[in-house]
Amino acid sequence: PAVSATGRLPVADARTLKMMRWAPLAALAALGLARKLDYHESPLAKVVHLLEGMEADLSKEAAEDEATNEEMKRWCKTSEENQTSLITDSTSLIETQTVVVKESTAMGDRLTWELRNLAKEIAAHEATLEKADVLRRDQREKFAEDSKSLKENIDAVAQALAAVNGSSFLQSPESPAVTRLKEVVMKHYDMIKTKSSRADRMLLDDFLKDPGHFTKGLGFLQKAQVGGPAETVAGMLQAMVDDFQIDLKEEQDEDGKLEKSYQALVTAKSQEVSAGQEQVTLKEGLLM
Repeated sequence: PAVSATGRLPVADARTLKMMRWAPLAALAALGLARKLDYHESPLAKVVHLLEGMEADLSKEAAEDEATNEEMKRWCKTSEENQTSLITDSTSLIETQTVVVKESTAMGDRLTWELRNLAKEIAAHEATLEKADVLRRDQREKFAEDSKSLKENIDAVAQALAAVNGSSFLQSPESPAVTRLKEVVMKHYDMIKTKSSRADRMLLDDFLKDPGHFTKGLGFLQKAQVGGPAETVAGMLQAMVDDFQIDLKEEQDEDGKLEKSYQALVTAKSQEVSAGQEQVTLKEGLLM
């Protein structure tokens, strides 16, 4: 700006210079609009007060920032500790679960193997029971047939023996009693052969051919004199009755033993099947 002869700036220029000097202060004042200023103070005092207010605000903000920063640090530390603990726990849980899975897999394989063996054992026990049932049924049928045959033999020989002893009549070789006796003798001739002499067998054959020959003139058989043919035949018939009765008793005793053994087998195998089925139920529950 131009300087006057007196060496001073023109008034307008002086005011402009003053405004330029106070421009920064005006800017600072604009930043503190919220602060109430005393317009009666000098400009310098106003600036000082403004700066003091700004310093207080900055200090407060700095303190708040520091508190926020500390809180953030604490949160980060806590979060880091929690995450680290969570990772550690998760790793431990994974390891534990891995062990559990391996153990469960091993146990599952073992249970599957045991169930397979149990199924085989149960099937074997049941097959044994089925075979025992079939065998026992056959034994019972055979016993029934044998006992029936022995009882019929005993009855046939007993009737003939009664005739020889004079308690009933044998009218002819074709009579039912003689016919039945012939069948019995023919069926068991090997047994009779081992227990009688050839002469006794010949006498028995003669008796079967003509029972009346032993009672000529009487019309019925009766006991002859001691040692006579009729007594010999009677002795042979009685021996046959005794043998058949012994055989029947042996058959009955044997069948009783077989029945007892069968019942014991059924009880044992049934218990084994039941025990096996209980194990299957238990192991299938563990396998699920």
